[in-house]
Amino acid sequence: MAPVMKARLRWAASLALLAASFIFRDALTRTMTLHMLAHIPMILLAGVLAGWAAETGGRRSGGRHSGGRWTRGGFAAGPSAERAAAIAAGAVWRRCAAECATQYARCNEYGIAGLLFASFVGAYWMIPRALDQVLVSPFLAVGKFAGLYIAGVVLCDSLRRSNVVIRLFFLGNFCWMAAIVGLLYQDSPQRLCNFYLLGDQELAGRGLVAIAVLLPLAWLCSERRRIWGFCTGMPGRQAGRPESSNHEGKYGNDAKQARREYGVLPPHGYAGPDTVRAWPGGSGPRRFGACRPAQSRRQTSGSGGG
Repeated sequence: MAPVMKARLRWAASLALLAASFIFRDALTRTMTLHMLAHIPMILLAGVLAGWAAETGGRRSGGRHSGGRWTRGGFAAGPSAERAAAIAAGAVWRRCAAECATQYARCNEYGIAGLLFASFVGAYWMIPRALDQVLVSPFLAVGKFAGLYIAGVVLCDSLRRSNVVIRLFFLGNFCWMAAIVGLLYQDSPQRLCNFYLLGDQELAGRGLVAIAVLLPLAWLCSERRRIWGFCTGMPGRQAGRPESSNHEGKYGNDAKQARREYGVLPPHGYAGPDTVRAWPGGSGPRRFGACRPAQSRRQTSGSGGG
């Protein structure tokens, strides 16, 4: 499927989720369990899909927008005054958007600021008073939709920018926080929200504890290849690929020596500046420098000298 079509489908899914969460907001906020475990995640997921669609759409080839269609030569033909005004307005808008994107990229270079913002938003909507106020204040209800949607967009972009260590840190922090709040909801002898019953509060607490358990399991499933590659010493993307028959015949079960020989691990654990790590794909390894075995280097130097 073309990237443009994928972006359009993700935009459509995002808008559909956002519209559904707005249309059915009375039913989805009737109980505390649905409010915390259905309505809030729906808005957040809509923002994540929007960020995903924007990332996919940003890979498209450049062009300028004119009257609802994209052209490479600029704006379509029209009156000179209107055309000049449109070009000027478009230039100012593009410059402001580029400046805002540059400042955002500087602030969220490694995804830490965005993940911290998403964590604060998630923590705020675990407060019982926030759940009560959003039901009686239209202004706070609009802020809820806007804040969660923006948090979803920022979360999608921050996950792309961050590495595994940063993601794991914020995931553990959020799951720990959700588990603590869920236990407090279950152990509290009185209602913490004025609009929800005590039994519904206990059920919401159990749901938060379940989320705190399921999110790390989902992360482990999504990162299983990288984790396996880290444990076995293979590159993350190549973990799980079977070795070819010629390597098994030469080294047998000594997979570590085979990986050193074929460039995944350099000899004696040394990784010099000219090391190339590549897993053999059938046509032989690509390596030079420290990744080449000593015997191969002697053969190369002998043949060159002769």
